[in-house]
Amino acid sequence: MMKHAMDLVMQAVKFLNPGQIPVSTTDQPLFAIAKQIQWKCPEFYGKNKITLLLGGLHIEMSFLKTVGTLLKDSGWVEALVNAKVATSGCAESFLNGSHVTRTRRAHQLTACALFMLLKHAYRQYSLSCAALEENVLCFEDWKESMITTSPTFKYWTLVLQLEMIYWCLLPHCEMETLHCIFKL
Repeated sequence: MMKHAMDLVMQAVKFLNPGQIPVSTTDQPLFAIAKQIQWKCPEFYGKNKITLLLGGLHIEMSFLKTVGTLLKDSGWVEALVNAKVATSGCAESFLNGSHVTRTRRAHQLTACALFMLLKHAYRQYSLSCAALEENVLCFEDWKESMITTSPTFKYWTLVLQLEMIYWCLLPHCEMETLHCIFKL
């Protein structure tokens, strides 16, 4: 059935846009089958004949799982539990990204909290420099100096960067929420 669907996509694209390589997007189980077909019959379904893409939901789930792997044993789950964002079992499931909506909300809170902590730390630095009558580094220079001197700061900055990449990939309505919180 998947082979037949790939043939139909290729015929339709060849008819509408001769010379263009067709693109087919499927969910994970069908993607795995299509990839096996592509590997077994490269002369008919090779990468130069058809491009296969994983569907958006599965890309999102994979990204959440990747970030979850990075956050494992970081104290993130415990922080969510202590903040009463989720129970321990539910917070632990966020590491797998299996329940996308709940996991998305946890990452939204994480991005907001990390951003607020980052801005607060810079404000504290600026105030301490002003009190000592020292020159204040601009935000980006301060952040770079902190990354080079503190592995913990570097780790959580990386997490924040991944969170922001994630939010940039989501629909516009999600970004509006972050814009309001971050006041970007």
